[in-house]
Parts: sequence; structure tokens; C-alpha cells
Amino acid sequence: MRRSRLLILYVVAVVFAACGTQAPQIAPGPSNGPTAAAGLFTEAQSTRGDALFASRCGSCHATREFSGRIFMIGWETRSVGEFYEFIRTAMPYDQPGSLSDQEYADVTAYVVSLNGFPAGSQELAPGADTLNEIPFGSAP
Repeated sequence: MRRSRLLILYVVAVVFAACGTQAPQIAPGPSNGPTAAAGLFTEAQSTRGDALFASRCGSCHATREFSGRIFMIGWETRSVGEFYEFIRTAMPYDQPGSLSDQEYADVTAYVVSLNGFPAGSQELAPGADTLNEIPFGSAP
């Protein structure tokens, strides 16, 4: 029963993400503004996000759900902040909001890294306000 509810929730989330109807689209900033391709997280942060994903998300999700063409179709025109805010308020499914803001930022950095974006020298800071200015853009 729980598994079928999770499957339904996942399908609905994918459909909303693919259609762009879950939240208003945020247009990418100026061409010289930051994007996910600008190395906005560190390798260490992505590694922490990987461990968190395995321990807190892996029982319901596979990494393949958060990478590749299908994922990017739903997110490339949206901001990193929208993704961060979605997982912060809705995940884990059985305890939404139970991670720290930094842990949600670490998981976000890991998901960004799964899509081929490079690590940089500064960590992705938690907080949707700042992250809303950063579009996913297209994978390198």
C-alpha cells in the first residue's frame, strides 16, 4: 500500500515537473549570471549529499530519477532554488522538513552533480532566495 502511494506521488511529481505546472517558471537570469554549470558547489558537499541521499532518500528513490534527459526536461528552465525548496518541504516523504537546511543544500548539490555539472570552490549555500537566482540551465 505504501509503495503504491509512493509510486503515485512520484508519477504526479514527474508529470508536474515535466509540464512545468507545479510552480511558476523562473526565467534564467542575465547571460552573465550564475547557472548550475558555474561550479556552485564543492566536491566535498556533493559527497556529503551522496551519503545523505543513500541514507535518507535511497529507500524510496534511485539516483537515476534525478539525472539525465527526463529529469532535465522538467528542471532545466527552473531554478536550483525551486528544486531545493521542493525537497525541503516535501521530502523525505515520511518526514518532510526533517533534514537541516544545510543537508538539503548538500542533497541539492549532489543532484546537480549527478547531471554533469562541475564542482567549484564554494559550497552551495542553503536558502531558496539565493538559489532562486540560479537556473539549472543545460548540462555541460
